[in-house]
Amino acid sequence: MRVKHNVMPPSTTGPEPFEIALRIQMNTLENTVLMLPALWLAALFFSPLWAALAGALWLFGRLWYAIGYAAAPKKRGGGFLVGIIGWAALMLMASWGVLRAALA
Repeated sequence: MRVKHNVMPPSTTGPEPFEIALRIQMNTLENTVLMLPALWLAALFFSPLWAALAGALWLFGRLWYAIGYAAAPKKRGGGFLVGIIGWAALMLMASWGVLRAALA
């Protein structure tokens, strides 16, 4: 997008399509920082299969979010919700698994 819209680093502003692409990237990066530890703990302490399924749901939500946001920023809500559900499932599994391991 930088090349396509001639936005040279370190600039982070430019035409709206560039700024939308940058927000998609940054929001996904911010969410990944929360998702990966939850995925790791859920797989380690709960179930690798269920953690993988919830992680796949999160990934599907992030893809839906990116496609929707790129089409029109107001269309990102559905993907965001699916991604949050996947992340919440991972957090619940991780919390339950760690608690169960700590009490054992």
